Amino acid sequence: MRIRWSEGAELQRDEARLRQSSSTRLRQLNRKLREMLELIEQFPEAAKPHPDYNRSDIRMAVVGEYRMSYMILADEIIVISFVHGKSNTAQD
Repeated sequence: MRIRWSEGAELQRDEARLRQSSSTRLRQLNRKLREMLELIEQFPEAAKPHPDYNRSDIRMAVVGEYRMSYMILADEIIVISFVHGKSNTAQD
């Protein structure tokens, strides 16, 4: 299944990469993100349903210190947010 990033999630991901304190931490984040994307591409429902929504098509995956929220559609997955786990937003 194809994975597409929303514009907002893409910006959040890029900001997360810029905030890494070393090249080692950046490589770790990139590896964890790549592994999670490969997993949900094959098994879209691998992550738990997002706790802030009462919908089975919106999921939340933990990627290192970050939470990646995504929506499962018929022919693609859309990443809708990529936020730090300590973020205080009610909904990503």
